[in-house]
Amino acid sequence: MDAFLEWLKHYYPLLNWLTVILIAFYVYYTIKTFREIKRQTDLQYEAFLVVASLKEDEFSEKEVINEPIQKLYNKWRDIITKHIPDAIQAESYLVLELANKGKSDIIYWEINVNVSVSPGGYLETKYNISGENKNWSIKYGGHKENISPNNRIKVPIAILGAFPSAEFTWELKYIDTRDVKYQRFAGDNSYKDINLLASPNVT
Repeated sequence: MDAFLEWLKHYYPLLNWLTVILIAFYVYYTIKTFREIKRQTDLQYEAFLVVASLKEDEFSEKEVINEPIQKLYNKWRDIITKHIPDAIQAESYLVLELANKGKSDIIYWEINVNVSVSPGGYLETKYNISGENKNWSIKYGGHKENISPNNRIKVPIAILGAFPSAEFTWELKYIDTRDVKYQRFAGDNSYKDINLLASPNVT
């Protein structure tokens, strides 16, 4: 017994450190486990948008087309009509279909759009017309634009038919019923519209 007590006395500091280390590991793995459980629980209730870009000839709710969209379309329609009248196309709409594939209602969303318009070689060379970049935002407009799980809405983001060449890109922000904010989404993040008739051979 005396020998054991002597051994315990000798190795007590080491045993004490081992106890502290084991407790620290236990606390670490407990916290890690609870975090993983919380993450898995959150995933079960998160919202998640999937975006599809569509070109549609008609859109019933034309009042949602805001001023920057209309002004940009009118400007390039006038340019094409003046210089290449045969290239003007029928008006159509670039529409984003927002589908909620998550588990939580989306109660607010915002689409930030960027477009890069190119005049093409003909307009640039013959008439010294330059391209341009524009940005605009389209925001949630009321209760009817909530997106519940497994449902979708359509949002027009541009008018097509007047651009020689235009590339649209967009970013999304949205908030669910738990006030969780998101920026991630799946699906389309760009759309390119090209009017081949607006680029005749330069003479």
